[in-house]
Amino acid sequence: MANEPNTDMDNKQITIAIDLGSTSTRVARERAGDRPEVLHVGARSACIPSTAVLKNDGSLLFGDEADDVALNDPRHYLTGFLHLLGTRRPVLGRYAARELVAAFLAWLRDRVMACPDMQGESIGKVVLTCPVCFSQEQQDELLEASAKANLPEVVIVFAPEAVAAAYCARFPDKAFTQCALVVNWGGGAA
Repeated sequence: MANEPNTDMDNKQITIAIDLGSTSTRVARERAGDRPEVLHVGARSACIPSTAVLKNDGSLLFGDEADDVALNDPRHYLTGFLHLLGTRRPVLGRYAARELVAAFLAWLRDRVMACPDMQGESIGKVVLTCPVCFSQEQQDELLEASAKANLPEVVIVFAPEAVAAAYCARFPDKAFTQCALVVNWGGGAA
């Protein structure tokens, strides 16, 4: 018994929170008992541009690399593709919005796992923010895109609730003594 490996210790599963925004995306991790910590997965900052570029060979570029390419050739540049979920028209040529979001999430998952802070750890659950204006169809397509990106168990949280939860996690002593007004300007809801 003493010689058997402890699989719980060998495989550290953590929760990842992805604030999937229209213009930029942030990723944080939370280990049991620790406060959430923003991961620096972007090339220039903790934020990753939520952008895509369709290259001439048909492949996709995301994030900072997409922004760099778009400076010279903005013809096949797209931002805000998250909000296109639920539409049936193709975006960036042959890609549907769900395929584009799935490819972005898979690319993001690979970037997260390559972080030095993630060495020896695996993702057990993903908390994914979603604009409050999303219809049930858009939420379902976001879950389908997450599954296609091979993300583990995904929980969708609407953006205002995510901000409120983050506020309470960051300032637990103030959580019950102050009220926070959370406004989601993007969806028009308050």
